[in-house]
Amino acid sequence: FESNKYFGALVFFGILTGKLV
Repeated sequence: FESNKYFGALVFFGILTGKLV
């Protein structure tokens, strides 16, 4: 299962957007 990678990307993107916004 490669859902861990997807979850990690989501978290990373969330933190990135949170810092940008």
